[in-house]
Amino acid sequence: MIEIFHHLFIGTDTDYETIVKHHNGWAVVHASREPYHLELNEYGDGEFAKHYPDWKVARRDNRLFLNLAQDQDPDDIPDDLLETTLEFINESLESGLKVLIHCTNGTSRGPAIGLLYLGSFTDKFKDTNLGEAEYVFKKVYPGYKPSRGIKRFLRRSWHRYSKD
Repeated sequence: MIEIFHHLFIGTDTDYETIVKHHNGWAVVHASREPYHLELNEYGDGEFAKHYPDWKVARRDNRLFLNLAQDQDPDDIPDDLLETTLEFINESLESGLKVLIHCTNGTSRGPAIGLLYLGSFTDKFKDTNLGEAEYVFKKVYPGYKPSRGIKRFLRRSWHRYSKD
């Protein structure tokens, strides 16, 4: 688990389970479909019904659950999922909470969301293209290795989420 910005951490499922889960003062973004988003499944069939209001993103108190697959087609990642996530992170930090963004291995989805947050809500990557931002980000978070789908999403969306 690495702090990429004041009180903003990126990590793995194990970091969540062993460090954050049983402590107060944290907000958490579960940036993976399994197991956390599926825990919300009220249908008991192992799948989350597409017509359910929380199908893509669900908030429960200080936890945000994303239905985001590692190899997801970037066209299947709705902008409102990212906007909701970035706003949740910002609100949580502004309220004094520490925030953990985690995915299974802490290499793709979680770090990508952290990168987008830094591009959107800080001046860290102001007037910076994605390649330059990733170069700097890897110095802070060396484990960043976005999957092909997440990388394509970042390439397509960086201009929308970064400060110019």
